[in-house]
Amino acid sequence: MSAGLKIVESKLIQYDLESAKKHYAVHEGKPFFDNLIKYITSDVAYGMIVEGGEDCIEKIRALCGSTKNPDEGTIRYEVPKMLGLPLRITENVVHSSDSKENAEYEIAIFKNLKEEILNI
Repeated sequence: MSAGLKIVESKLIQYDLESAKKHYAVHEGKPFFDNLIKYITSDVAYGMIVEGGEDCIEKIRALCGSTKNPDEGTIRYEVPKMLGLPLRITENVVHSSDSKENAEYEIAIFKNLKEEILNI
């Protein structure tokens, strides 16, 4: 069965301080803002742009799960469990846009981040 989602662009990225603050500007002034910035700039991330019709955002967010109390079977629940890590609010294993407008805003930031190369 297909969810009708398609990855149209992906790359390893590294957020710098300016891009991270721009990405999470909606949370500026909140108690957890500094922790979000610290975490998103701490290492490389795998970013992608996904398309899939009018309900794409809802489908992606359902796969990701809730930030605070993710359900079993979602990325936010299963990945930390698999890695033996606690569920965390500011140290998320995944981020997804919550609206078309925010997706467009975040995609513009993503497209300006250079692709990282891992030397492993």
